[in-house]
Amino acid sequence: LSACVALGAFGYGFSLYAAPRLLPEVAGLAPLVRPATPDPPVTHRGLLVGDSHAMVAAPTLDIFARRVGAQWTETVYPSCPPALGVDIRSPYGERIAACKAILAGIDYAGAEFMIVMARWNFYLGLPWSDPYYQTYEVIPEQGAPNETPIALLGRGLAAFLAAAKQKGVRRILVVGPTPEFPVHAPYCLVRALRLGI
Repeated sequence: LSACVALGAFGYGFSLYAAPRLLPEVAGLAPLVRPATPDPPVTHRGLLVGDSHAMVAAPTLDIFARRVGAQWTETVYPSCPPALGVDIRSPYGERIAACKAILAGIDYAGAEFMIVMARWNFYLGLPWSDPYYQTYEVIPEQGAPNETPIALLGRGLAAFLAAAKQKGVRRILVVGPTPEFPVHAPYCLVRALRLGI
């Protein structure tokens, strides 16, 4: 029985951590390589705002931005959607106050564009869409009337975008929801390519 448990634990760990590294360029784990040519001078300044999805995309986006003479300041924080006038509730029922302070601290000075990216579905109180992270939920601020999570998120995002425009941001790109997978996607790719499954 102990050997079976140990073997199962080893197999799970191998599939989760070792197998995706067999083809790191496919699994998205290969280091990003900057081009050898020098970057053009910076002519555009902007912002990248969002949660952990923006945090993961930032290094790749930064390479492409530098190639066209753009530079930005990041304001990204896990489990903090770019929405004003709402609160966030953790899976444990806690009200998360840090998001408001993070969004309030954004420096818009000199920013002509902004990219907004988040795991939007993660804040609607839906059932888990992956095996690792339990979802958070947008909720009304204390004392505010109740609204559905999707209405709250829409209103909060609209308020955030309006505030950015008032601060002088002229162009805003809102990246829509990215696909959600119920299993670890890099391992599926490696398994498909190496084992044909």
